[in-house]
Amino acid sequence: MPLLEERIQRAQQGDVKEREQLILDNIPLVWSMVGRFHYLGRDKDELFQIGMVGLMQAVDRFDVGFGVQFSTYAVPLIIGEIRRFLRDDAPVKITRSVMENRKRIRELMDAEGDLNVEEIVARLHISMEDVILALESDKPVESIYEPVYDSGESQVYLVDKLEQQEKPIEEQVVERELIEQAFSTLDGREQRMIKLRFYENKTQSQVGELMEMTQVQVSRMEKKVLLKMRKGIQEMPCK
Repeated sequence: MPLLEERIQRAQQGDVKEREQLILDNIPLVWSMVGRFHYLGRDKDELFQIGMVGLMQAVDRFDVGFGVQFSTYAVPLIIGEIRRFLRDDAPVKITRSVMENRKRIRELMDAEGDLNVEEIVARLHISMEDVILALESDKPVESIYEPVYDSGESQVYLVDKLEQQEKPIEEQVVERELIEQAFSTLDGREQRMIKLRFYENKTQSQVGELMEMTQVQVSRMEKKVLLKMRKGIQEMPCK
């Protein structure tokens, strides 16, 4: 197979088929860059399409005189296009200081696992208010007209719940009963994890130490158990 540099030169000289094949060959590179933004909860296919723009720019602009591999040159262009799209498409504009704090917190939690606000404050030496603001800014923004319940005949929107006052005691009792029923279907280990996390408000790292698990294992178990409880509640017969 011809050297990559030769193929790129042909593509830049007007060989349409070679250009298309180069783009196809490097699609895995785009997907790997899309994976870096998984925590945002954005549509992966949408980010992939944006990343492809960066890849095509790389094919059209790469110069063998740069003295670097094509992938080394392409990655910043792919990531740059995705970041530009996310910045321009963001429903709420975030200040640079908040973005910097958010980045520092994310790097800290990637290295040490799930931490509470006090632990983050102690390690990064920033105020509790700044930590909370940075954490909140990392959450996806939901439309107030996002449906939160759909029976097939009627829907309840987020705006409806925002307008509600404190739930009537009857609803609170019913919800508590449903949760307790779902909780009772869990095995002993699962119940202990739920109690530690949501009744004693321990971090995933603290739960891991008590249950002799890693933070990653706790995170996976937590997601699995919550989905199990949610499914159990959904399948409970109406009385």
